[in-house]
Amino acid sequence: MQACLTYLYILYPTAIDNGFNLNTLLLKNLKLILSVIAGKDNSLWTELYMHYTVLKLELFQRWGRIEDLKEAIEKGKWAVVET
Repeated sequence: MQACLTYLYILYPTAIDNGFNLNTLLLKNLKLILSVIAGKDNSLWTELYMHYTVLKLELFQRWGRIEDLKEAIEKGKWAVVET
């Protein structure tokens, strides 16, 4: 995950400096982060998808939005298949 933070700092230096963290960036820009950082590295895709799944589940627990739960399940299924 440290490699992700390094790449994100390169992509979003001012955002990182202003207090954004990996979770915020991942929730807002999953597809961009996957394409730029993970590339064709399936293990990194799996790690990011699982982390994203946990974040979406936390959002569902906090706000009760069914869309967050559905997306978490979808990404979680993909990550499980890859492991």
